[in-house]
Amino acid sequence: MGEAGKAERWAMFLRGVNVGGHRKLPMAELRVMMAEQCGAANVATYIASGNAVFDAAGDQAGLSESIAQAIHKAFGFKTEVLLQYADELRAVVSSCPFPEAAGNQVIGYLCFAPPVIDQARVDALIDPTEALEVRGNTVWIQAPNGIGRSKLAEKLDLGVTNTARNLNTLRKMAEML
Repeated sequence: MGEAGKAERWAMFLRGVNVGGHRKLPMAELRVMMAEQCGAANVATYIASGNAVFDAAGDQAGLSESIAQAIHKAFGFKTEVLLQYADELRAVVSSCPFPEAAGNQVIGYLCFAPPVIDQARVDALIDPTEALEVRGNTVWIQAPNGIGRSKLAEKLDLGVTNTARNLNTLRKMAEML
């Protein structure tokens, strides 16, 4: 975290955009909007699920709110915006308890606040091949039989707003920073 007024490199994760044809957000238009309305520079997006890296001055809360308002104004829907400093995202990726697993078989739930784990619910949903670990505000699930087949990944309730990305995406975003 840098000095006040100094531009920082950020990773951005939007919650629930371009999923199942809902809340459509073209990445090219997002890049332009961020530059023109939010003061972002060097904006680069990764895949269509609302991932971006950019440079901007400001604090997390202020920038998140500014981006959320600009998206609402430009695209007509509200979405939650999770921002992490470059070092924060790198720390999240390095904290993954399953680094040797295939990146598409590990999902990180990036939580906007500390997650609340209902262990009884986890125990009821988890497959014997799966694992769940909490590291800070990130909940990691390894599902060797596939995230798409995991009842735990599908029905997990963390009690706080979150957005999920697989390990491949998180690694790519950290690399883009």
